Amino acid sequence: MLSEWDWRGDKLAASFLWYHEAADQGNAHAQLNLGVLYENGSGVESDLELAVAWYRKAADQGNPNAEYNLAVCYENGTGVEINLEKAAVAWYHKAADQEHTIAQLNLGACYNDGSGVEKNLEMAVTWYRKAADQGYASAQLNLGFCYENGSGVEKNLEQAIAWYLKAAELRNARAQFNLGVCYANGRGVEKNLELAALWFQKAAVQGISDAQNNLGWSYVSGQVGRAWDTDQAKILLGCPEREHIQFNLGYFFFLHGISDTERFSKSRRAHLPVSII
Repeated sequence: MLSEWDWRGDKLAASFLWYHEAADQGNAHAQLNLGVLYENGSGVESDLELAVAWYRKAADQGNPNAEYNLAVCYENGTGVEINLEKAAVAWYHKAADQEHTIAQLNLGACYNDGSGVEKNLEMAVTWYRKAADQGYASAQLNLGFCYENGSGVEKNLEQAIAWYLKAAELRNARAQFNLGVCYANGRGVEKNLELAALWFQKAAVQGISDAQNNLGWSYVSGQVGRAWDTDQAKILLGCPEREHIQFNLGYFFFLHGISDTERFSKSRRAHLPVSII
């Protein structure tokens, strides 16, 4: 009897064979999935150049997931030389025009950064909004940032909060952190330290270090829970000694309270291969 691992490997090998059969007959979905198998080395030895070749065959037939994957390859130099202007942005555009949300997000990031295209903050907002309107949390986060800072759109803190909330309710950890910062500082909403701590906690359990630090500060300053809740603070601030907690508390007061880090999505581009599998 095959072990679970062997069975999975055997299943992937069989998938590879059947995808190849369909891909050779021009099936775009099979060509896309075959490219993913080659890129990941699943059921076959990894071959990035072959992955690109199969992505291209599917993309040439207008498959939006293949167009997106091909754009990512050109942006990162995966199996092909990096080519932002003539290839990556062009393929992102093709996928984005077909309502591919991640391509819309990445295209917005290209316009935001001036990567492979002339920098245009208004166009960045346009593409973020298209993805955000389809419920893509990362785009909602970025759109919230744009409204908060007046980047490519008129500054509007209420709109910023609204978009952060949409993303936060979809469990986007950075949006949850941003909401916490807004509530802690009364930015776009009435100041509410309990709600700030609530959103910091949601982000903290997802591993956002800024949220963990800010939540630790909330406990140690007595803004939530009992005053000087050092047990919680030690955990969240990662400080084994009370003296270190006191040092961090003094440092945060020097910075006028809860820290407000860069709040633009650090992973505003998504670079995962997309498959129908």
